[in-house]
Amino acid sequence: MKQLKITEDFVGTRLDRFLRKQNLNLKQGDIEVALRKSQIRINSKKQKSSYRLQLSDIVEIDEKLELPENLPLKKQVSFNADIIKKIENSIIYKDKDILVINKPQGLAVQGGSKILHSLDNYLSHMLRDDLPKLVHRLDKDTSGVMIVALNNKSAAELSRLLKERQVKKTYLCVVIGEVIKKQGTIKLHLTQDFNVKSSLDEGKESVTNYKLLDKTKIASLLEMSPITGRKHQIRVSCLELGHPILGDGKYGGRAAFIKSFSNVLHLHAKTIEIDDFFGKKLQFSAPLPAHMLETCEFLRFNGN
Repeated sequence: MKQLKITEDFVGTRLDRFLRKQNLNLKQGDIEVALRKSQIRINSKKQKSSYRLQLSDIVEIDEKLELPENLPLKKQVSFNADIIKKIENSIIYKDKDILVINKPQGLAVQGGSKILHSLDNYLSHMLRDDLPKLVHRLDKDTSGVMIVALNNKSAAELSRLLKERQVKKTYLCVVIGEVIKKQGTIKLHLTQDFNVKSSLDEGKESVTNYKLLDKTKIASLLEMSPITGRKHQIRVSCLELGHPILGDGKYGGRAAFIKSFSNVLHLHAKTIEIDDFFGKKLQFSAPLPAHMLETCEFLRFNGN
């Protein structure tokens, strides 16, 4: 019988989530069956998968659960050395509480049934001595600065700061066409399928401030500062402004592409700031990805 003692880092974690972090190769259904059969117990007692772990709990696991002939295995991730190297080279800062990374464009943040290669999976594989937890996300095709919590305490604090809008983020994006107004605020109400609603009773409020940094007749460089944190908020806001982001075919369709320019999404999380995180001021910035840098240089944009 394998025994695991719960430390402070796992206090409050659901039992099923804890088990999935232990590399036992168990699907959710396998965990449920094992708990019903007492093949997994807490302090020698049966518990449900939703049980929240407490300090010094002892998780008892039947060693046979790790054998493939007993329970079906999850599809294994074959970790790519090139992706590991890319993530290592993208790390901006790390201490005992947080990891700050310039997330590469094209890498999904979270895994799923059809997504094996994700930042979440790779960080769990690479940071064996930590407990990486996502507290905010970026779209797969959006690059830029992200903060990842490395323990439950920092995850709770970062989540609180995000909820209370104490985290300031700025994004850079290249949009189609010449933006005339130098700055403004885009207020929308977005539904779960990212449709814009005019009625205040529909959807959730989305507020984004923008500033024009540079422009040509064919494209403009904008700095976007989201006040709320809705999914796809910046992409939909730029479309509502009448200037879809270059490469954003999902919302802009064919109008989001310019011949001879990269068709990759031109949206980058440039900076993130927190005035008070455990008594420290955090301020991080991430350089532009190659495709955006090339576009900005060709258009002679000045992003300062």
